[in-house]
Amino acid sequence: MDELGYHLNFRAEDSRVLAPDVAAQRRVAEVLHAVGEGYGLLAFRAAGDHLHVAAACDRTEAGKLARSVAGQLTQRLALPGFLPAHFTPCRDQRHLEEVFFYVLRNAEKHGVSNDPTHEASSVGALLGMRVAPGPFLARVRRAVPALDRDLLLAIVGVRALDPLVSLPLLADAAAGAVGAVALDQSRLATAARIAAVHLGLRTASPAAVAEALDMSERSIRRHREADADAFLLRAIGLRMGLRVALGDRARVDLPVPTRREWRRGRAALEASARGDLG
Repeated sequence: MDELGYHLNFRAEDSRVLAPDVAAQRRVAEVLHAVGEGYGLLAFRAAGDHLHVAAACDRTEAGKLARSVAGQLTQRLALPGFLPAHFTPCRDQRHLEEVFFYVLRNAEKHGVSNDPTHEASSVGALLGMRVAPGPFLARVRRAVPALDRDLLLAIVGVRALDPLVSLPLLADAAAGAVGAVALDQSRLATAARIAAVHLGLRTASPAAVAEALDMSERSIRRHREADADAFLLRAIGLRMGLRVALGDRARVDLPVPTRREWRRGRAALEASARGDLG
């Protein structure tokens, strides 16, 4: 194929906000990771009334990706349907990388503030805060080889990110690490619950962890004996670390902050990573 990939832009038929809350935002991510794997997904971000996607595919595959994403999101988010997606080919490496960062920073560009923890974005998987299909990370690193963690942290708005344990955040962090709205009885959620128990017991009593996770102490003891997944231990810890690092910026129940100046391009992102843009 002549093009290296495609940039897709989606909008609902009535131009409504696609993912106004955390539940909808996590459903967007679930659909994009599941569907996008078949079409070379590189990045996605829902920002207000539209969704941007970058994928390493040809025009035919991009069309199939668009139809599948629109159909799945229409069903999962109870939307009226989508307008025809807009397609832009990425014909060289520089353009592909520009699109990659543009997609991930799109909410910042538009001043959208209803998803401060980047639930409806692929950046969570890139930072190790969310499970994603195995080929995703390797594909992104092959397609954008100059990508580094500091640039991703600049996108989410922090200078450093380390795992920690905060009991009030534990249940939601565990659910978010597996892309769930809340912990259910699925296999992934059970693995996340086991990891959450192990993390919680590092700083709190079984009774306190049971209350935080809405579990019985008997279940806490049983989960403590099970092996915890190393990736999930770190992912859950990182999600709690991000919430703490963002502080009040992670809250949507406070007065609206002043919109930051938007500067396009990798150079601006690198300056933000260094702290040069404030």
